Amino acid sequence: MKKDKTIELIESSLMAIASSFPIAASLATGWSEYKNQIQTDNIKLILNAFNERINLLESEIDKNYFKSNDMKSLLLKTCINGKDEISEDKKKDLGYFLANSCTVEHSNDSIKRAILETLLKLSEFELFVLKVVHEKTKENWTRIPNYDPANQAWLFLSEKNIMESLREHNELNVISTLEYLNAIGVIENISSRNINIDLDEEVEDINLRNKINSLYSEEESLNREKIEVLSKKLDEVRKENKFKYQKHYNISALGIKVISYIK
Repeated sequence: MKKDKTIELIESSLMAIASSFPIAASLATGWSEYKNQIQTDNIKLILNAFNERINLLESEIDKNYFKSNDMKSLLLKTCINGKDEISEDKKKDLGYFLANSCTVEHSNDSIKRAILETLLKLSEFELFVLKVVHEKTKENWTRIPNYDPANQAWLFLSEKNIMESLREHNELNVISTLEYLNAIGVIENISSRNINIDLDEEVEDINLRNKINSLYSEEESLNREKIEVLSKKLDEVRKENKFKYQKHYNISALGIKVISYIK
């Protein structure tokens, strides 16, 4: 396996440290054997995951693409970039990416390398947060199969909403991750951080008003008690729905594609 400049720099630096700090000599001596073995194991894990998923997807494989030079190039690029990956899950995701690239669904995609480069930028935790946002907003993309800038049926999640789904994690880590995911384009926010209306409560306001209006359209005397209860709740929501300093996120088209390649 050809050494790259980074490996050469690490090795030369370790030797320099070892010469002035004797206890580091054992680290320098064992480095070459370690990095060669670990890179070999990483590539094997990626290819094993690729093989397992290919067997499961056999009926969906585009056999022409599977034998193409483009696939061979993608395989080589994935292994070269994945040889230093630490996360077991990420190595498996790279194998799944390769397998899904060969399916009829994705074989004609012209953005495979963009998907790979994006996937390589994401840590295990970042992928986890992306999947949380995807799970809560994916219905938008199934309801709007074609690009339609006039369609406003988007669901943007507030930071508060996302935090509630990730309570066991450090809040600053989650917010930082959301900002990073937005920066690389796998999620999008409705606006930069500003004094925004709380969209969660705004949606609840709309739903309550619709329920009240539907009750009024029926026999008012029969629904008077229900209307009073809903009206009281609506007042409470409007009292709480103040301008709040937070962002609202949705998964982007790129995020949807990344998820589809590692499923």
